[in-house]
Amino acid sequence: MITKTLPLLVLLAVCLVRVDGSCFGTDASWNPGSKPIVSQPSKNDPTKVMVDWTSIIKNSKCVDKYFLWIWPDGTQKTSPSTQKIQLDKGTTSKIVDVEPCVAYRYFVELEETEMRSTNKLTSETLFKSAAIAKVINLDKTKFSVGYHWDPVKQVSDLRMASISFSKKSCPVPELS
Repeated sequence: MITKTLPLLVLLAVCLVRVDGSCFGTDASWNPGSKPIVSQPSKNDPTKVMVDWTSIIKNSKCVDKYFLWIWPDGTQKTSPSTQKIQLDKGTTSKIVDVEPCVAYRYFVELEETEMRSTNKLTSETLFKSAAIAKVINLDKTKFSVGYHWDPVKQVSDLRMASISFSKKSCPVPELS
């Protein structure tokens, strides 16, 4: 009797188990302690950065979707300025718009749906875009020069000057 019902029980168990994931028996994961690689695709455009996690993912075929998290450094991950971008399972890098020359924190979350949903996170990467400023107007009223003050000798050191420009006189360069 048991030998006749065993195949039926196995078939019933397989039918009851619902698997939505991309893999069975294997899990997607990150290399231990890994972080996404953040770079600036164009030195002339600090408004765009590329986040890449191609080299840190294991079993990428098992991922169902990714979430890219971005938020300004010095703020909470739960702040309104945080971006959570959902990406397809085949995506392993993304170019995103950021405010130029502001430090942001980045991490990637993977979601794998098999019998239950599993989310795994990378470590955070801190990155600040940069650009070569173009000074449009060198009018002497638009900038100031200061010198280092030596508090011990009570004199200004003329070899150590600092030049300050207003943000308006150094706009972000446009792409041509």
